[in-house]
Amino acid sequence: SILMAFLLWFLIFSVVNYLLMGTIEERSNKIFDSLLTSVKLPHMLAGKLLAVLAVALTLMSVWAIGTAVMATVFGQMIDPGIRGILLQVVGAIARPDLLIPALLSFVLGYLMYGSIFLALGSLCDTIQEAQTLMTPLIVMLMVPMFMITVAISDPESPILSVMSWVPVFTPFLLILRIPTGLPLWEISGLLVLMVAASLTVLWLASRVYRAGAVHGAGVGDVGKMIGKMLPGKKAKA
Repeated sequence: SILMAFLLWFLIFSVVNYLLMGTIEERSNKIFDSLLTSVKLPHMLAGKLLAVLAVALTLMSVWAIGTAVMATVFGQMIDPGIRGILLQVVGAIARPDLLIPALLSFVLGYLMYGSIFLALGSLCDTIQEAQTLMTPLIVMLMVPMFMITVAISDPESPILSVMSWVPVFTPFLLILRIPTGLPLWEISGLLVLMVAASLTVLWLASRVYRAGAVHGAGVGDVGKMIGKMLPGKKAKA
């Protein structure tokens, strides 16, 4: 579970950068206007997310197939003791009660973070502007890495249990907690929480993306847009 949580973090952190850099390039080169003449904005947003998701899943498949081929070809050359340990690890990863939540966590976590990075990219003309907005996200993404070290020493740590209910950390921490005998209702609750959080982030990100791609909003307009989305602020205005 620790290995899968780390791989999930690495994949999400790697593939969402494609979305960010591609969106910044489209904005800086004024490609948005050309794209929007031939496709609707929600379709373009969904297409970007699904295309990069397909790339990530293809990468995962290549890793899995490559590992299987290498194990078949060079399996007899590995020391029997080490081979036994590797087979135990592969057998543990292939368990449906761990593999299925892990795949769902990856997809939902990717949609959540991918939407955020797409929205940020639509507001920036240069990578330097994006770095200003990315710093808090990178710090936030480092928290699961710290939680992995906690899980190594104490998989049933109370802080791990509490932090797993924070939607932005749930995709990583759910996997860490499953081997501790997590009840089905809690796994279901965490998955439902991730679905709700992903849909909410997608909705908010689409609003920001529209403002950046269609109306040319920039980094300085983020606060104003958030204020308009808040019911109290809107009513007061």
